[in-house]
Amino acid sequence: MGRLLSAAVRARHAISHGAMQFWVTEFSWDTTPPDPAAVPIRLHARWVAEALYRMWSSGVSLATWFQLRDNAVNGRAHNQVYESGLYFRCAAGLQCDRPKLSLTAFRFPFVAYRSGRSVLVWGRTPGGVRGRVIVEQRVGRSWRRKAVLSTDRYGIFQRRVAPSGGGDVRARLANGSATALAFSLTRPRDLPVCPFGRPC
Repeated sequence: MGRLLSAAVRARHAISHGAMQFWVTEFSWDTTPPDPAAVPIRLHARWVAEALYRMWSSGVSLATWFQLRDNAVNGRAHNQVYESGLYFRCAAGLQCDRPKLSLTAFRFPFVAYRSGRSVLVWGRTPGGVRGRVIVEQRVGRSWRRKAVLSTDRYGIFQRRVAPSGGGDVRARLANGSATALAFSLTRPRDLPVCPFGRPC
């Protein structure tokens, strides 16, 4: 889609008063829990981080998630049943909603892909704030520092690092204010999922 949009701009078939924007809107998957036919909660968080990386790689300039909180409480629907929220919905109201792991992945996306003898790491700081990020890998029961990176003005950082075995990799802000979810170097199995947990 990114290549198609760029070609349309070059051919003057897509015209804008400013730089052409490429948006992805209402993007999400349901989670299990609560939807038994949806994406397991830990895999869901990985998919969120991976999706944001793939979108960035394709030139997407804005991504919006659908939606903030689940529609259903204990199987009871509120209007339509979408369980793709970044928060588990609480029957008593917003004050007791619980965040899903995918909220952390959305705020501080981070991926680590093994490629030959190195690992490509990529991430974006919460709020896209410029700063310094420490990349670490789990070795045994501890975390070993692999790199200290400076982000660009959008909070994006990317680097190839030398791994120490096959342990998970994570990133954290140098000021200690946030830590991304650890990312496994082992690729999970493919999981076909139908939209919003509906039968295919």
